[in-house]
Amino acid sequence: MTDQDRDIAILSALRNQAAEIEPPMELKGKIFKELELWSDGGGFLGKVTVASLEADDPFDQLVGGLPPGSGIAIYSLTDNPDRTVSNQTNYEHVLWSGGLEALLQEMQPYVIKLPRSEVITEIYVMYGFGSLDDSEISAMREEAEKSGKTVVRPLPPSGKMVGFKLNCEDGGSRWEQHVLTTTKNRVHVPDLSTHEVEQTLVNRHKAVYLGDAFNRQLLWIEEEDGQRLQYEIRTSDFDKDQVMKLALSITNK
Repeated sequence: MTDQDRDIAILSALRNQAAEIEPPMELKGKIFKELELWSDGGGFLGKVTVASLEADDPFDQLVGGLPPGSGIAIYSLTDNPDRTVSNQTNYEHVLWSGGLEALLQEMQPYVIKLPRSEVITEIYVMYGFGSLDDSEISAMREEAEKSGKTVVRPLPPSGKMVGFKLNCEDGGSRWEQHVLTTTKNRVHVPDLSTHEVEQTLVNRHKAVYLGDAFNRQLLWIEEEDGQRLQYEIRTSDFDKDQVMKLALSITNK
């Protein structure tokens, strides 16, 4: 079986699973936190929803089952007065061998803040997905209204680079810096009850910090000339104070 055949089979299984969701996907009854990120000028940059993946929650099963490098469009009849389609993606990290300078050229016109080049050990890039056209969305709505079930469709790969991940190491301590041109709206953690979730600042930028006994994560969004970039640091080697100092060293460049 080829990788394409495998992904088709997985997406087919996800569509069948979605059809069995009764009631459809929602966070009702779940523990979660929502934090909004705003610019200095009062502009809304994004909303971060932090929630645990629940093994018995149909929506979590659906999203958690996405293989890397795949995306799906989901249409639900429940709690959806605006009749919107939700796009969910799982970006695949593809090893980049072109070097840092070539990567920055590929990411233009974005101006990206980076750690010192000598601490970067590996680069991975991520490619995005297109959206369904109006006729495909109309067909999803029609199918859902006829069947009374949630409808899922695969999203087409766009071939466009939407971000990258840097693996970094300095003095034996390791971390990851993620940069995305798309702003996520959901972060899944193993157990929200054991996580510290705090809204904080990174060099005047509103940020969200998450940490437990093993891992630390810091996420913020910067906007310049109408272009937004989402930055994220992930590590198990640094404590909270060290993560904040690392973020400041990057943003102050």
